[in-house]
Amino acid sequence: MAAKNATKTDSTPAPEKPRRGRRKKISKYNRILIGVRVEEHVAKLLRAIAIMLGLPTGEFIEQLLLAAIEGENAFADSKGRIPPATKAKLDSLKHAYDISFTRQELLEERKAAPEKLMAD
Repeated sequence: MAAKNATKTDSTPAPEKPRRGRRKKISKYNRILIGVRVEEHVAKLLRAIAIMLGLPTGEFIEQLLLAAIEGENAFADSKGRIPPATKAKLDSLKHAYDISFTRQELLEERKAAPEKLMAD
C-alpha cells in the first residue's frame, strides 16, 4: 500500500511564482506617481479618451503635454487639423461627461478665487 503523502517523481519543474516587489523595467523612461487635482468631469473625460486611444491615462497626459509644448495638437492629423470624425467623437464624449464649460471659464474661476478669499 502506497503512503498518502508520497512525493511524485514527475520531472516537470514547478511553475515560477511571480516576483514580488518592483516590476521589471520595460521602458527606458522612469515614470513616477504624482497627485493631481482635476475637475471631476474632466478627469472622467481624460480616462475615456485614453481608453479610446488604448493608452493608460498617465501616458495620454504625457502625450497631450508634449504635443502642446511642441506647438501641436495631440488629436490633429499630419496637416495639423482635427479630422471631423475625431472632433465629433470628442464633442460627444464631452457632452456625455457633462462638460458644458470651457478652458477659459476654468481659468477665470481660478483667477477670481483669491479675490473672493480677500473679500471675506
